[in-house]
Amino acid sequence: MPEGLEVELYRQASEAALGRTISALAVPVPEYVRGGLSPADLANSLVGSALVTARRRGKLLLLDTQGATLGVRFGMTGRLLVDETAIIEELEYASKANNPAWDRLVLTFADGGVLAVRDQRRLGNVELNPDEGALGVDMFAIDGATLGEI
Repeated sequence: MPEGLEVELYRQASEAALGRTISALAVPVPEYVRGGLSPADLANSLVGSALVTARRRGKLLLLDTQGATLGVRFGMTGRLLVDETAIIEELEYASKANNPAWDRLVLTFADGGVLAVRDQRRLGNVELNPDEGALGVDMFAIDGATLGEI
């Protein structure tokens, strides 16, 4: 599954943000938010909440807060940065540049730290409370024999 391994690395890295309270949220490109919500709607639902769980289902990173879940899809060129550290330095289909102008989602925490999604080509998106039931079987939940049966 393309991007699946990267998203698992992003999930692991986002554990460094657990327990931190979101004090501000920015989505510089409003179209990056899916589900009919605006960046302001997203901020209203998440600011003031702490991240409590980081999960992954397929290529979807799920960041649970005390009230809502933020779903993040990275596409082929999106990268996660936690406190300005890029978890993956280079992607096959992305520029090697690390340009903050490509930030599509920025969560600022009350302690001053930041979790950002940097996506040069805008192939990813974010949404609030994604429908996890609409997703298929997770890639790490299936073995070779089961795959053969399918």
